[in-house]
Amino acid sequence: MLSERYLLECDYCGQKSPFTAPACVQCNRDYKFFTQPVETWDSDQLYRWLYSQHYQIYETVQASGGTHTLTEIERMNYHIGYLEFQVLNGGIHQYFFNPSGPTAPACVELLKKIKARRWAALLSSYLKAFPQKLPPQSMEERNKHLEAIPRWRQIWLDWREHRLVQPEPPPESLPLLLARYVASHRDGSA
Repeated sequence: MLSERYLLECDYCGQKSPFTAPACVQCNRDYKFFTQPVETWDSDQLYRWLYSQHYQIYETVQASGGTHTLTEIERMNYHIGYLEFQVLNGGIHQYFFNPSGPTAPACVELLKKIKARRWAALLSSYLKAFPQKLPPQSMEERNKHLEAIPRWRQIWLDWREHRLVQPEPPPESLPLLLARYVASHRDGSA
């Protein structure tokens, strides 16, 4: 079962109810997540859902000192949400620059699970810049390795990233793929 500790804000009255509740506890209206197929959500609905879930999970991770208390679905939301927000805010380099960088190997595996193959391949290509394909914990060390990527390879990686982010709709929308996965695993099985 998906965790009851995360809340969804009602689109109608603003009341926060458990993510697993089929309707708002205040006005009893159904959530869009449960009444409309994910494919019908527009990009704003997808990002509101991802943002709402990610930042609640982020607070749990910060308080507990890691992702060890999260379910697999929660870990997916945490890692993939972090990737999405960092890339949109400053690109893959920002993702590796920030504390999310060392989590990239775990993120690659989760991307494969939601069928985000191009994103998994792109992150894997960046991981080749690090010894044993593991980004160091130190931000300075990570940046040293990223700056050592040959210019021609960096241009190629930037081009691949641009092709994933720029088109509308993107060829692999991380919020859409993640929402589809979560919707198909509502019982908590992953």
